[in-house]
Amino acid sequence: MSRNKNRLQLPESPPATAPRPDNPVGYSVPTELVDLPSKGEFCPPEHPLYKQETVEVRFMTAKDEDILTSPSYLSNGVAIDKFLSNILVDKNINQEDLLIADRNAILIGARITGYGNTFDSNFECHHCGASNTAQVDLEQFGVKKSEESTLKELGAEMKDGLCSFKIDMLDANIQIKVSTYGTQKNLSEMNDNKVRLGLEESSTTDFLKSIIVTINGTDDRTLIGHVVDLMPALDARKIRKVHNLVTPEIDTEVNLTCLKCGEVSRMEVPFSTGFFWPEL
Repeated sequence: MSRNKNRLQLPESPPATAPRPDNPVGYSVPTELVDLPSKGEFCPPEHPLYKQETVEVRFMTAKDEDILTSPSYLSNGVAIDKFLSNILVDKNINQEDLLIADRNAILIGARITGYGNTFDSNFECHHCGASNTAQVDLEQFGVKKSEESTLKELGAEMKDGLCSFKIDMLDANIQIKVSTYGTQKNLSEMNDNKVRLGLEESSTTDFLKSIIVTINGTDDRTLIGHVVDLMPALDARKIRKVHNLVTPEIDTEVNLTCLKCGEVSRMEVPFSTGFFWPEL
C-alpha cells in the first residue's frame, strides 16, 4: 500500500519574550512551533488543537532534565508524560489527548532544540551480529500518510475529525475516530490487568469499541459494544485497516550500515528517556 512521505520540519522559533521587571537575569525560555503530522484534523471542534497545524512548545531546560531523570517518575513510567505536559505552552492541551504521531513530533522537536539534530544509535548487525554505533539525523524523519485514492477505494471519507465508511457484512455505516496516546495507554493497562487477574483477553474488541463513534447513526455505547462482540471478522478487519490508513505516522526507521561487514540494517529509533541523553 503506497503512502506519501513528507519531510518532518520544524518552523523557525518565535522570538523569546522580552525581559520583565521581575526577571533580573533578562532571560526568558524561548519557544518553538512544531509541525503536527495530524494538522489538527482528528480533533473535535472543542479541542485547543482543532485544525491547528502547529503547536507551541518551550525549549528544554535543566528542570526538564530533572523530570526525565526522576527515579519516581521513571519507576512509574510517567517521565515522558510529565516532560511533555511541562513543555506544552498551552496548558489546556492534555498530552494524553495527542495522537501518537503528534506526540512523537513534539518529542523530536524537543530533542533537537535541547541537544541538536544528531542522535547516536547503538545497534546490532542482523547479518554478522557486530555491535555498532551510528549517528542519525533527526531532521530527516518523514511523515507517512495514506493516498486519498486508497481511502476512496474503501469508501472512506474524513469529515470533522471522523472517518465514515460502510462495513459490508453487517451492511452498516460507521464512524470511527483516530486512537490517541491516552486511549492506547488505557487499553494496554486494561489488557495487563486482565492478564494479571487471569481473565480472558479481548484486545481486538476493546480497541474497536474505543474507536467506533457511531453505528448507523447511533452513539449508544451499550449497543455499539453489543454489535462489536458479534461483528464478523471481515468487518473488524476492515475497520482496523481503515484506522491504520487514516492515522498519521512518523517514519522513525533509518538505514544503518554495519562497520564490520557493510550490511545495511533497517532500525527504528526508540522514544525512551535514553533518547534525550547524548554523550557529553
